[in-house]
Formats: sequence, C-alpha cells, structure tokens
Amino acid sequence: MKISENTIEHLKLVITGDSEFTPYLSGPNLVKLFNRYGYNLTYGQGFPSRHIFAEDRLREMNDTDQLKPLIEEILDVRNFIGQEDKLDSAINHVNSFLRFDGYKLKKNGEFYKVYDDTGSLVEAETIETLSHEFVNEQIGKCNDKITSGDYNGAITNARSLTEAVFIELVEELTGKEMNYKGDLTQLYKSVKKELKLNIDKDQMPDSIIQILSGLNSIVNGLAGVSNIYGDRHATKLKPSKHHAKLAVNCAISICDFVIDSKEYQSNKEK
Repeated sequence: MKISENTIEHLKLVITGDSEFTPYLSGPNLVKLFNRYGYNLTYGQGFPSRHIFAEDRLREMNDTDQLKPLIEEILDVRNFIGQEDKLDSAINHVNSFLRFDGYKLKKNGEFYKVYDDTGSLVEAETIETLSHEFVNEQIGKCNDKITSGDYNGAITNARSLTEAVFIELVEELTGKEMNYKGDLTQLYKSVKKELKLNIDKDQMPDSIIQILSGLNSIVNGLAGVSNIYGDRHATKLKPSKHHAKLAVNCAISICDFVIDSKEYQSNKEK
C-alpha cells in the first residue's frame, strides 16, 4: 500500500492523536505502536517530537505490507467505544485523503478495512490455495531478486511469504480472520497451537525436539533479519547475497514444513 506525502502529513496527526478525531498517544505509546509492526525502538533522551517520529515511521512503512494494518489499528472501533460519532468523523477525515491515493476505509463486519479503488480488499498476499506450488512460485520471485542483486527485496519477500502462509493456515484452521499486527514470532505461536506443534518432552524423541526448537530459531531469525536488512523499513545495512539466500531457504523450509503438517493433520482426521 502506497500513499502520497500529502496523506502522510495528515495521517501522522491522526496517529499521534493531535487531530480532533483520534485518542492522544504519548511518545512511549507511539513507540509501542510501531514496535508492533517490526520495529525495535525505545523511548528516551533525544526522542524527536511525536509528529516527526510518526511522520518518519510512516515514510519508512510507505509502500510496504505494514501500512494497511497500521491504519486499520488506529481506526479500530475498540478505540472509540462510547465515542462512535468520533469514529465516523475520523473515517471520513482519513478517507478524504486516501481517495486521492486510490484507497478507502469501508466497514467489513465489526471493523474497518482498507479497500483499493476497485472495491477489493488490500491484502499483503493473496493465497487462493495453500500449497507447495504456491510456495515454489513465490520462492521463484525471491530468487529472481537475488539474481538481479536486490538482496533487500529478496529478504522482504521471504518474510512476506512466511507471513502469508502462516496467516492463511491459521485462518483456514480456525475459520476466523486474523488481526495480524506484524509480530512474526507471535504469529508462529498461533501456527504451532493450531497444528499441535508445541514441544512435548514426554512424547517426542530428543532429535525431533531439537529440530522443532530449531524452527523457532528460524522464525525468530527471519523476523530479525528482515527488520535489519529488508526493504520494508529504511535500512542502514546492505545484505550480502549469502544472507539473502539464507533467508529465502529458511522461508522454504518453514513454509514447506507447516503445509506438510497441515496436510498430515487433515489426512489423520479422515
């Protein structure tokens, strides 16, 4: 999702709560908000003004998968309980700018979701069928970026693929739409719960426990490396080719494993 500089200028005030439409967020609470979307920031001496902080983060998140859920969280109906009229005003205000970027907030069930100008929901990744074929297709795109030297992009794609597979899997198994906040580690915990992958020392041999523990490390590492090297945020470091290949290969391993596990669970229940 990509928005204009003009929209960023007004949206930052909606996020900080310095517009008349949304609750006020202090500096520490702004840090907590953005940390839910892949940052690892702290509040302390030298912290910029709240406006500058929010504006800088919005520019970094612009044209990434994280901007949509951020906007939806700020305008979550639960932030306006007892002040529903204020929510209506906030939605209308934000939409007055989003429409020039080709987007609109619309009611979807209990919540407001971002739609594009064709009336379709804006999603980070659309999965019609969760399968190894889908994973291989997306990995092909990652490898194309590695070949072209876009190592940041390959790392970002690897994380986005992992997120998409995890979200689709949990939604399929629970029958409920996820409100994903960008925390890949927490998302994997949901996957493990639904697939019954949590470590049971009484039922599992040590070798399997070691492998499952390794998968936890892979997910944590993939989340960390995408925050450092990926192109979803402004990056200070340039990854090497072997770092990008490592991230992509880790994504292959974890996505293939959870899909296999889902298929095994499904066949077992038949």
